[in-house]
Amino acid sequence: MNVTVFLSSREGKNPIYKDTSEKLGILLAKSGHTLVYGGSEEGCMGMVSEAVIRHQGKVIAVQSYCRLS
Repeated sequence: MNVTVFLSSREGKNPIYKDTSEKLGILLAKSGHTLVYGGSEEGCMGMVSEAVIRHQGKVIAVQSYCRLS
């Protein structure tokens, strides 16, 4: 199953965000789910994706760029 996650590209001040992001990544990888996320390597989104990759899970990064005139 693909699981889409969009989180902050910042870590935040409360350590629970880092801990929960890591746990989510591990859970997704060990459950055999594919992470589909916003593509950032920073903050909570980066932590989730890194945890999935460290635990041999699959990751799909989606980045969208919008040009406003």
